[in-house]
Amino acid sequence: MPTIHLNDIPLPPETPEWTVKKSEFLAPHIEKSFRMAVEQGVNIALGSDAGVMAHRDARLEFYAMVKRGMPELQALQSSTIDAAKLLGVDDRGQLKAGMLADIIAVSGNPLEDIRLMEDVAFVMKGGEVVKSSGIGG
Repeated sequence: MPTIHLNDIPLPPETPEWTVKKSEFLAPHIEKSFRMAVEQGVNIALGSDAGVMAHRDARLEFYAMVKRGMPELQALQSSTIDAAKLLGVDDRGQLKAGMLADIIAVSGNPLEDIRLMEDVAFVMKGGEVVKSSGIGG
């Protein structure tokens, strides 16, 4: 479960020099290992290193993964069925009868523009609509 989009964000000016050097050293290795994992078919789950970023920024992972060679469909599956497999659960990750599912919607086709996943317009959690803006009529 990479947090690959962190490689796209500049470090704040107050970052200690040793952290900057470590980041500069690790960045190309992180990039290469992610691409190798995608090429070799490693099961990747979308997640975040939430201890060092805002939880809402996990949405940036979709584009970061696609930008580095992961197909859009695989990026979407990394947050659903692939994540469920990695967690060892079989009661979620798919929209079908008998499964646990929260549902989101965006205002277009994320297979054509993965960045649409950065602006979720509809959320249903536990069967209750908790957000609805701009989707439907």
